Amino acid sequence: MRLREKVLERLQGNPGKKHTAREIAEWIYKKYPKECEEKRQRAKNEMGQKELIQALIAEIGSNWNNKGWRTKAEKLGVKRDEGSSPKRYYYEATSSKSGAGFASLGRSEPGASPAEKKPKTLQQAEPKPPNEKENLASTLWDKALRLLKNSPGKQYTAKEIAEWVYANYTGECREKIRKSGTMNGKADLIDSLATKIRSQWRALDEKLGSKLEVKRTGGTPQRYYYELASQEGGEEDASSGSAEHPSPAKVKGLAEKDLYPMLAQYGRSLGVYCKFIREGRTSHSGKKKGTHQQKGTNQWLHPDLVGMQDLTHNWKIEIRSATTPNEKARFWSFEVKLKVKTADLREIFFQTVSNSSWAHFGYLVVGERPAEKLMAELRILSGLHGMGLIQIDVDDPVKSQILLPARERTDVDWNTANRLMANRDFKDFIEQVNVFNKTGTIIPSAWPLTLPRHS
Repeated sequence: MRLREKVLERLQGNPGKKHTAREIAEWIYKKYPKECEEKRQRAKNEMGQKELIQALIAEIGSNWNNKGWRTKAEKLGVKRDEGSSPKRYYYEATSSKSGAGFASLGRSEPGASPAEKKPKTLQQAEPKPPNEKENLASTLWDKALRLLKNSPGKQYTAKEIAEWVYANYTGECREKIRKSGTMNGKADLIDSLATKIRSQWRALDEKLGSKLEVKRTGGTPQRYYYELASQEGGEEDASSGSAEHPSPAKVKGLAEKDLYPMLAQYGRSLGVYCKFIREGRTSHSGKKKGTHQQKGTNQWLHPDLVGMQDLTHNWKIEIRSATTPNEKARFWSFEVKLKVKTADLREIFFQTVSNSSWAHFGYLVVGERPAEKLMAELRILSGLHGMGLIQIDVDDPVKSQILLPARERTDVDWNTANRLMANRDFKDFIEQVNVFNKTGTIIPSAWPLTLPRHS
């Protein structure tokens, strides 16, 4: 039995998915019963199914401990999670490794022809001629790109893309299920395709960086979208004349506060429940009686909206009970501006840094897409400081776009959050977070989508 090749077949067939040695051994026993039976019969001692699987597990571990084999395997993208218990093996797909096969790691058999040694990978080492039938896995990214390009700016989860692939290439997908021997049906294939889409995007992102036209949002679930390249030009020209983005005419006549409920609606579509933070609801203990708070004194402290993202909506109750509050939710913070101009870009951006970097995700939100020259500057600032950029679609807020995804902060800055508690709206936000942490439920009426009166 060529065990090494079979191990690699299992791992490369599910890029990114981690398997224990036992899971791999059980898969081999199920897919190659004839070879397993021959191996069992060759054993000197009497060996049943349980003993054979145990022997395969031991051999898998022994192969990995062979430094020469492990080095070759790692070069092809095979990894082992040393921090897990039990240890788990997985395949990390990249464009440079995708054509590598199993035969280079297995033992060559006498008399084997080159055709027999050719790797039977999901992704072919060489592209097929145009007139040959497309291979589902090797062209998966092309199919995903086809969907995204046809709907520029529209965001899809990896699973939604996989479902689209199944709906439009049903024949190929069913053939893939039939040949796999391990997939129970459509749901298994869609999960496998979604995993491959994620891993292929990561590989392309590492290779191309900002040149990659397919972008990924922050938050959970992450979404993918195709970003149209804007043409060089003046501020007004770059932000107008495109059917994909609101024109100045649509934004003209709106006030900044008009965007707040639109952002709350868009946030809700991402699973983020928003609270409006009104500057006038901040108390100052050191303020003298009879004096009034000077307008704008808190603009560098208070965000315009804050949000809580529920990560537990599809968790089992046992998992919810076993996790800490910090693992159940993510905080978002937003600074809203109608538009950004060259003269105030840096001031606006660093105002966002000042009042929104306390949260897991901080975003500058605009009603008008900045000109491409300003976008280039914002990309640099975003890369340095981690703040993201959202453009509100004033006609249909749910179709708003994350132009630049925020970099997730590992821990909330609770010292800054404590300062924000002087604002009654933010205090109410924290109280609702506590309700969620204690009960696991969200009360929709406590998270309104419209501004309160007299705001």
